[in-house]
Amino acid sequence: MKRLYRIKHACVLFLLLAMAPAHAEVGLVDTPESHIIFIHKAIVKDEAAEFAAVLQQGIQRANKDKKPVFIDLNSQGGSIYEASEIAGMVHDAQLPVSVLKSSECASACFIIFLAAR
Repeated sequence: MKRLYRIKHACVLFLLLAMAPAHAEVGLVDTPESHIIFIHKAIVKDEAAEFAAVLQQGIQRANKDKKPVFIDLNSQGGSIYEASEIAGMVHDAQLPVSVLKSSECASACFIIFLAAR
């Protein structure tokens, strides 16, 4: 009986870990025409701080080479708090936000999308 309990416990733990949201990918890509800040995957704790650093870097590059900055979203959502913090930064920076046809922007991600100019 103890062995069956351990197996069930291990299975439940595995499922919980597998269902935990993956850390979002936040980054900056330079193209010949522009700078693209992207948020891909789930928005989780401390994402706003990472986004702030990338945003500052993107704006500095744009000021230096006079290329526009865009934000690309592809996220199933996540933390409402982190998304609200990011949305405030997007709104203050007045940057355009896009969601490609093949991408998604659900739940908390949509808060960021609504903050765009």
